[in-house]
Amino acid sequence: MKVFNVGLVKCNRILVLLIYLCFLSGCTTVTTAEQGSGNEGDPRVEYKERHFSSKLAVLDLKSRDVGGLLQTSAILRNKWGMSLRFQYQFRFYDKDGFPVNPESRPWTPIEIAGGDEINVTALAPNPSAKTFTIVIQRDLIQPY
Repeated sequence: MKVFNVGLVKCNRILVLLIYLCFLSGCTTVTTAEQGSGNEGDPRVEYKERHFSSKLAVLDLKSRDVGGLLQTSAILRNKWGMSLRFQYQFRFYDKDGFPVNPESRPWTPIEIAGGDEINVTALAPNPSAKTFTIVIQRDLIQPY
C-alpha cells in the first residue's frame, strides 16, 4: 500500500509540473506579422531560396489604386548582421489570378546593410492588375 501511495504522489507531482509548464507556455509572447516579425505564411511573399526568410523580412505589404493602376509597397528589413545582396520582383495578377505582363517586370538588385530597412514600391503595368506578390531571390550577379 505504501509503494502505491509513493507512486501516486510522484505521478501527481509530474502532473502538476506538466500543467504548470503548459500554463507558462500559454503566457509567452508570440510575435506576429503585425508586430514586425516578417511575413511567415503570407501568400504575397515568395522566397526562391528558403533560407532568405531567416535573413530578410518583408513587412507592411500595402497596395492602393493610383489613377486606375495598382500601386504596391513593402518594407524590406535585413535581419542579418551583415550586408545582404538580393533581387526582388513584384508580380501582378488579374482578378482571375492570371499573370499580368510577366515579362514587363525586371528583377531589381539591391543591397541592404545589416539591420537596415528599405521601402520598395511598384506600379502595375495596366489596370487589369488586382493582386500582387513580391518574389525574393539571391543576387545572381554578385552572390552574398
